[in-house]
Amino acid sequence: MSTSMLDEIIEREGFSLVWQPIFDLKDKQIMGYEILTRGPRGSKLENPINLFQEAKQHGKLFELEKTVISKAFHLKKKHLPAHIKMFVNVTPETLTHPLFPRVFSNKYFAELGIQQSEISIEITERSSITSYENLRILLTDLRRNGFYIALDDTGSGFSSLEAIARVQPHYIKVDMSLIRRIHVDPIKQAVLEMLVGLSQRLGCYLIAEGIEYRGELDTLTTLGVSYGQGYLLGKPQSQPKQS
Repeated sequence: MSTSMLDEIIEREGFSLVWQPIFDLKDKQIMGYEILTRGPRGSKLENPINLFQEAKQHGKLFELEKTVISKAFHLKKKHLPAHIKMFVNVTPETLTHPLFPRVFSNKYFAELGIQQSEISIEITERSSITSYENLRILLTDLRRNGFYIALDDTGSGFSSLEAIARVQPHYIKVDMSLIRRIHVDPIKQAVLEMLVGLSQRLGCYLIAEGIEYRGELDTLTTLGVSYGQGYLLGKPQSQPKQS
């Protein structure tokens, strides 16, 4: 794809956003929505992995993510009450970009009419973190301004525990690779029990991703996982149920 075509997608917002609910596993109520991006329908960039890889390859990742995030925040104002959180995926490259704090400043949120506390910034692509110290400084400022921090894909690699210690998130999102068929896998149950205990000591919450079977849901609830998302609970949708 040429840079001009990618520029057009960014400038004309040639992408769509879908909402996947996150449920409180105790009361079965929606506590938030994760916003997911889809590229131009019918193209290879409809797959968000392809879209963001293309943007990164052409040096347009910040511009694309900035546009997606801004659109998501405006939809939050339009569709969701203040108590329903929005989880927005952000890569470390975008978080540490010099313009990020300026674009999404206190003034921006005051003009938009929503509070930073309504937003959970979900850090994706941990492998691209080049400096935890730089990220820590930025996250300290974001927390001070009221944002919540979520760490994505925990359990999908050996760097997970280090990332938890360095990022100190409000939410730890447990990768679906650990959730899949956990109800028949004692080893996975033991690992998740460890994460539940860790989250309790750190004062944060677990969100189990990719729940597809009733047995998985029942096991997660028994083990004390606070929140969950997945096709069993709710597929990505064009509009949220809350209005």
